[in-house]
Amino acid sequence: MERGEIMNALEEADRILEMLASREMSEEEIYENTALSRETAQILIEFLASVGLVTKEGVCIKLTDSGRKFLEL
Repeated sequence: MERGEIMNALEEADRILEMLASREMSEEEIYENTALSRETAQILIEFLASVGLVTKEGVCIKLTDSGRKFLEL
């Protein structure tokens, strides 16, 4: 990944968290509402889940309490 791609991914990660603050979404909905490739969106969601900012429950992605606190920063 080039620096520009990394910066874009970080901006989209923030966007994903902001979208999830209002409601849970499916991976497909997240993919459709970001400028990321499907593969990058999946990697980003897995990363956000691994650090505890989101959870995956079936097809639904939800913001955790830690994710909400992160958005307040």
